[in-house]
Amino acid sequence: MKTTTNAAALAPLVNAKTVCQLTGFSRRHLYTLVQAGAFPKPVKLSARRIAWREADLVRWMESRQQVAWAA
Repeated sequence: MKTTTNAAALAPLVNAKTVCQLTGFSRRHLYTLVQAGAFPKPVKLSARRIAWREADLVRWMESRQQVAWAA
């Protein structure tokens, strides 16, 4: 039996501490941006654990660079 895997499901995940280090945002600001729809939503791993898909973060950072260049 052949099983297929979804590439998005296997994407590397990044925890909140690492996201804060990459962006320079505090956790509080990070969650505020998520609630406002201005930052990618995290994936819920368990009742008390979340992480972000690396690909979502890369796309968000690339979009921020385009905004900076347009200004």
